Amino acid sequence: MSANNLWRERDYYGRPWPENAFWVGSDGGGGAYFIVCDSDTDSAVYYIDWENRLHDFSDIQQLQVAGSIPAYLDLTRRDMRELLAEFDED
Repeated sequence: MSANNLWRERDYYGRPWPENAFWVGSDGGGGAYFIVCDSDTDSAVYYIDWENRLHDFSDIQQLQVAGSIPAYLDLTRRDMRELLAEFDED
């Protein structure tokens, strides 16, 4: 909840954080994963990258990274396994 409040108070790197967007995670470098709370569809997960000015909240579909929260969790687990495997190789 604190991240959602922070982005609404300060904006998201110069962009207003939508009232219906709920932050669910970070990529560790300022990118944000979020869901849209008032959507009638399954809770798709979206990603916005603060460095890429082409990405904004106006065309939400271009920001979708997973069709549901379970699919997002699967992607996150896969990414974590790949990251851990890289450390094991060193």
